[in-house]
Amino acid sequence: MSGRNRYDGIDAYAVKLVHMKSQQLCRQTDFSPNDRLDIEQELMIELAERLPTHDPARATCEAFITWVVLQKIADLIRSQRTKKRRVDVEAISLNDFVFASEPGLLEERWATLDNEIFQRFTNSNSRSAEERIDLNIDLERVMKNLPKELRQLCELLTKYSIADVARKLGVARSSLYRSIHELRDVFDKAGLRDYL
Repeated sequence: MSGRNRYDGIDAYAVKLVHMKSQQLCRQTDFSPNDRLDIEQELMIELAERLPTHDPARATCEAFITWVVLQKIADLIRSQRTKKRRVDVEAISLNDFVFASEPGLLEERWATLDNEIFQRFTNSNSRSAEERIDLNIDLERVMKNLPKELRQLCELLTKYSIADVARKLGVARSSLYRSIHELRDVFDKAGLRDYL
């Protein structure tokens, strides 16, 4: 590729990374050199859709771009391999952004799923009865020591999606994510990361 950026308005680092990764991907057995431009275009579309969600407080622009590109490549590989196994099934990622119930609002697919459906998809409810009892005891202990607002949030998140909780509490999801981050820290310190 020449030094010229073919994608106006897209960061030069992103263009270079997309070009390099699409070439690498075409060398794998599931793809051919003829797929390179399609792959490059898929990666650029993903970046164009996700770049507005970049939070400089959480990661540098380059790190975010790299993460998005690698996630999309993993999705492309999974999708390609799934096509070879079963023609009638399409692989989707729970981390893909979809339109939420609020018009024009994007959120990750997992946040829109009913809690029971999410557990079934992720097989996250595969603990023994004894493990679940121990976990509930630990969970009650940690929740008892939470401030009222975080305890309420924790209880709501066990039943509703993030979008639903934000609506019920009347707060912006950005505020909610900060509180969820606080909850994660508390659960991490208590050794309950698996619960999340």
